[in-house]
Amino acid sequence: MKKIYLTIVAGLSAGLMLAQTGRKATFTKVVSPDATNNTNQPIVRRCATPAPPKEWEEQFQKLIAQYIKDHPEVANGKTNVAYTIPIVFHVIHGGQTVGTFPNIAQAQINSQVTVLNADYGGTGLNSGSYPATAFVNWATAQGLPAANKDAGGRVKIANTQVTFCLAQKDPTGATLSEPGIDRVNYVTKGWSNPTSFTSISTFQSFIDGTVKPGTIWDPTRYFNVWLTDCNGSVGLLGYATFPAGTGLTGLSGFGTATTDGVWVYTKSCGSSSIYSGGSYAPPYDKGRTLTHEAGHWLGLRHIWGDAACASDYCNDTPPAAAANYNTSSPGYPFHSGTCTGNSPDGEMYMNFMDYVGDNLMYMFSVDQMTRIQTACANGTYRSQLTASSATLCSFSPAPANAAFTMNSTGCIGTPVNVTNNSTGNPTPSFTWTSAPPATFNPNANATAPSITFGSAGAYTITLAANNGTASSVSHVITVSACITPTVCNDTLVNIRNTDTLVTYITGAPTSTCPGWVAGNNCYGDKEEAEWYDVSTYSLVPSAKITDVIVLFYKRGTVGTKGTGKVSMTLYNGTSGGGPTTAISTTSVNLPTITSGATYTNVTYCGNPMLAYASPIILPYKFHLATPANAPASNGFFASLVFPTATGDTVVFFTNTIGSYPPVSTLWTRASDNNWYAFTDGTNNWGISLNGAILPIVTCSTTSVPNITTFENNIMVAPNPSNGTFNVITTFNEKQDIKFEVISTLGQTIAQGEFHNVMNNYLTLDLSKYESGIYFLSITNGTEKVVKRIIINK
Repeated sequence: MKKIYLTIVAGLSAGLMLAQTGRKATFTKVVSPDATNNTNQPIVRRCATPAPPKEWEEQFQKLIAQYIKDHPEVANGKTNVAYTIPIVFHVIHGGQTVGTFPNIAQAQINSQVTVLNADYGGTGLNSGSYPATAFVNWATAQGLPAANKDAGGRVKIANTQVTFCLAQKDPTGATLSEPGIDRVNYVTKGWSNPTSFTSISTFQSFIDGTVKPGTIWDPTRYFNVWLTDCNGSVGLLGYATFPAGTGLTGLSGFGTATTDGVWVYTKSCGSSSIYSGGSYAPPYDKGRTLTHEAGHWLGLRHIWGDAACASDYCNDTPPAAAANYNTSSPGYPFHSGTCTGNSPDGEMYMNFMDYVGDNLMYMFSVDQMTRIQTACANGTYRSQLTASSATLCSFSPAPANAAFTMNSTGCIGTPVNVTNNSTGNPTPSFTWTSAPPATFNPNANATAPSITFGSAGAYTITLAANNGTASSVSHVITVSACITPTVCNDTLVNIRNTDTLVTYITGAPTSTCPGWVAGNNCYGDKEEAEWYDVSTYSLVPSAKITDVIVLFYKRGTVGTKGTGKVSMTLYNGTSGGGPTTAISTTSVNLPTITSGATYTNVTYCGNPMLAYASPIILPYKFHLATPANAPASNGFFASLVFPTATGDTVVFFTNTIGSYPPVSTLWTRASDNNWYAFTDGTNNWGISLNGAILPIVTCSTTSVPNITTFENNIMVAPNPSNGTFNVITTFNEKQDIKFEVISTLGQTIAQGEFHNVMNNYLTLDLSKYESGIYFLSITNGTEKVVKRIIINK
């Protein structure tokens, strides 16, 4: 079993940065220069809503007294006044596709509204777990009126008579395509990434000073909720503005026309028990962050009164000494005797205005209901919301109208994307069919699935949409075998061109177990292999593996013997079972590797725009004297065999832990000669990594290709993209280059040329073309490179 301490060599760093953790713990990440968010840091602070001042509470108590006088039914523990609050979620994102954090899906937001309505109706998750004797002794000792107790004498779980509805229309009266959602791209707005702020004060200043004023909808008509990502170092889940009443506007902590509402960390929006597709932050994954913050927004204070045993101005909530952060049931009674008067029943940790985990919260009290009702009746930005709900929340959907577009031609085995243009709110249900049959991914009920065809012919694709009324439409696509351009030379890379090349050490310099995660170490690892699925070289006909490039870390790749051998071995195997039989092997002396040229960055692996302060990347290309046949099915492993002489060490670069792609491709042959995946937490590191071991494949059976200077200095990023690609060139001298873009049917759909190109960042706009696979051919007249590019809208 391996327990490791990690060191990451971060981009643009001149040295090593240390971070320590046990194998089973969350790994700490040193952030690269173009990133700002360490999402691995734990969030320990639930709420940053400031306590309202004494002046506000004094006036609010007068409003409560008047409310009770005007509503005598409150004396019986209920109210005849129901409030409906239209809610809009401002989803702040950085251009991610809908459904990808932080641009979360409609279904996740729907689950949040379901939670709000259950919680404020007194029937929320685990409300049935309320102990049979909960606060009976305390209620009797306090002399609580019958209105505040249920039939068993317990402090009553209140139905606040408040309902939240997703706004169906925007402030102009236009119908929202997604009820209750306003999606805002902060990049388009020219704003900073919310994760770039690393303290509560700077983060809240950004939200209150930039995001809220730039997005707020009329707070007299909408309950505004802002959802953003948040740097882990801020440690914040939410905060709210208290309701301002007549004569009280302008006090600190109260909403204004440009700030009123609630901010919530996106990962704490919605309930994982209702919608499983979200990126939740347990134990705050049941939607109770917004329940808590909406409580503040409706006039409720923290259960402990924001001071030791202070008042929350509700007579039916026992005093509490401080916030409770429990994430597992503390049992009842809890903290009995922490404050004068809360014995023997203790603190009401299950109240929504405490800080416990979402699974433990489930109640408001009757006095809290009265405060909420008072805020709804008197708040400057609360009292008109129910009236506006009549027009914002009542909506009769237009009949469903099925509509979609797709290419009229396709290729056998190549997925064809569709664009669903159907109308009718709420979103209709969809059913896709094909005659003859085809395969829909992820399924035939997806909004816009991809379609794969198994044979040539004409296919009729039909979409049926239903939102109470039914509609259908069909289109025909002609499928053929298709001829694609031959990509004869290709370097296989599992590390994305947006990631940072790093290395990890197994311990601090004083450790008794030194070494490298991707290299020689004290655990006696013998070799490490990178898996390449057949899909990574399927465009290379009759692929042969001719060379393998390894990006070594110069400071960890050294030899004191001068005779140490380093080998490269190719294996058959499977992605789930590891390497099996050897296909080919070659060896070199370690001094041959260490004598090579070093670089600050490379353009063909990792982010080409990041560079180290000193040249520490040591590329070496292992050449196979006889090219090896790449398996026609499944895939293969390329494995680096470590030197064994004392003092001889090697280490190669990887990407950062857990970065894209999420599937780890590295394997280790350990000291027991067995192979273990890097994700194996018992016998290996228990982390997800991809290694900078890069096979070169060719379709040539006679020549041995090299990565030419021309090919080496052309990078396309991002890839896939939404249609806008950057062609990054790093030539040593000026060149004229021509390009053409070819479809999978062999048709040239775009072409052009650039003159006097050297170190350039060229933009290629293909956004008008459909999603799919294309080929970008670039030539300078004597050399040519073909790269596969993907448009994914």
